[in-house]
Amino acid sequence: MSLEFALTFKPRDNGKKKIIRVLSKEEQKIFLEYIKNSLYYNLYIVALGTGMRGGELRALEWSDINFEEKKIHISGTLKYRKKEGYRKDTPKTKMSEREIPMIDEVYQILKKQHRE
Repeated sequence: MSLEFALTFKPRDNGKKKIIRVLSKEEQKIFLEYIKNSLYYNLYIVALGTGMRGGELRALEWSDINFEEKKIHISGTLKYRKKEGYRKDTPKTKMSEREIPMIDEVYQILKKQHRE
């Protein structure tokens, strides 16, 4: 499987600055090999292949996925509030509501997941 993705980590620098570090191709390969038997393997493939935020991934519904056009529509994000629990909310910003094209690996994983 030849995947070229970007997984970012956002560690805080004294709580003020965000440093974004993208995994190299080699690091991605090692990561995917390490988690290949994980229950969340498919989720990680979609995350790496789309660059979606965690809340966006968790808020995905099958109605957000257009298999014919190979696109994922970001319509919301999953948020947690103490008194309400988890709920789907609007995207982080207006620009966050977008369509993401699916690369073949993401398409195949989602198609298989949808069948199952």
